[in-house]
Amino acid sequence: MRLDFGEPTLDGLDAARGDLLVLTAFTDDRPLRGLAGRVDWRLCGRLSRLLQSQFVRGEDGEVTLTPMPEDRLPFERVMIVGLGRRIEFDGGRFETACETIFRRAAGIGARDVSMSLPGRVGMQVGLRQAVHGWGRALARAYDAEALMEVRVLLLEPLEVQRELAEPLLEMARRLHEEARHATGRIDEPEEDDASAIEAAPRDWRTGVRRLVPDAAEPGGLGDL
Repeated sequence: MRLDFGEPTLDGLDAARGDLLVLTAFTDDRPLRGLAGRVDWRLCGRLSRLLQSQFVRGEDGEVTLTPMPEDRLPFERVMIVGLGRRIEFDGGRFETACETIFRRAAGIGARDVSMSLPGRVGMQVGLRQAVHGWGRALARAYDAEALMEVRVLLLEPLEVQRELAEPLLEMARRLHEEARHATGRIDEPEEDDASAIEAAPRDWRTGVRRLVPDAAEPGGLGDL
């Protein structure tokens, strides 16, 4: 397990790489704000058109996948996760959203995930809640073998990084060591993270798809 930090800017995204870029949307955020708004601008309003068509609504638990247009950003896919109404978002919703993100990422074989923490950490969600909720969600979503290969890039402003980097890195180290013990690999030398990530499946290049509750089963994907 590896955790890195970057800034939620277009320059920060251009310097990143990965299987999956995760964005979040509230039902009452129109136009899109923050990282989602910046990505929408780079994609020439592609995400806004999905909202206007009502294929994406931002409802709590809603998950949509779309391929990244070529040469726009260095990711293969974009996942848009709904957070419901902003006024109803709290620590419980934060942890649920994180678990939704990681379970869906695990379900499509994504091992290299870039994301911002859902909501406004430090305002809607307490810092301690965010650290523990993020860690619990990650541990529940990936089995021990998969967790050993996961890389998460958190795209957060520098002030949030200053507050959360140390506790989140400690959480990531703990999860990694627990996974090593669980898999019996505690005495093995650490593998290069990049090679493990490159070996992850990459066969999901189709159209925009909404993931429904049984997305891991046949017929669980709805195409636009």
